[in-house]
Amino acid sequence: EAIALMKMNEIRHLPVTENDQVVGIVSERDLVAHFGKFWSSRLCMKDIMNTSLLSVYAHENLGVVAFKLSREKKGSAVVLD
Repeated sequence: EAIALMKMNEIRHLPVTENDQVVGIVSERDLVAHFGKFWSSRLCMKDIMNTSLLSVYAHENLGVVAFKLSREKKGSAVVLD
């Protein structure tokens, strides 16, 4: 279901929320690593999510965000408003 959602929206990351708070992120790579394994049908997003997040605000300068992504060696950031 998550892979289909990513393909439909042409995205590579999904936030994982709990009580309206972002608690993690799952990448397409995370999903593909587990897809088709005998245990994959028992996994939930929380089982494979990455909890080390970089959060930025929608009004932040793109250059500053790119620097933060590079400095923290992240491939994505959660954008907050």
